[in-house]
Amino acid sequence: MKNVIISKDAVYFLRFQKRMRDPNIVIYRDICNISYGYGREFTFVPKLKVMDNKRPDEYFIMYDNSCGIPLWIEKGLLTQLKNKPILITLKKGLLKGLKLDSGYDILARQ
Repeated sequence: MKNVIISKDAVYFLRFQKRMRDPNIVIYRDICNISYGYGREFTFVPKLKVMDNKRPDEYFIMYDNSCGIPLWIEKGLLTQLKNKPILITLKKGLLKGLKLDSGYDILARQ
């Protein structure tokens, strides 16, 4: 897949700072609770998690391995992210972690 980019600083963070031997990046659906007035609305937003030496279960599918780090996507999100570019970068600041950008978020930021 050519539409997945993992930045070099994110790979360096996982391999050398976190010292993960076999990291797996997992993109899954998380529930975002939006409440306004008397109503509540639940929406699904894509989230990112890193697992070391552990493979996800049958609800996930291997999507990309071109950067040397396997990327797993939840089957329910696969249709939503299929033709969109995925960019995984390192969060800047005091608490470091990985940040997920996909589709139009990448274009809006630039």
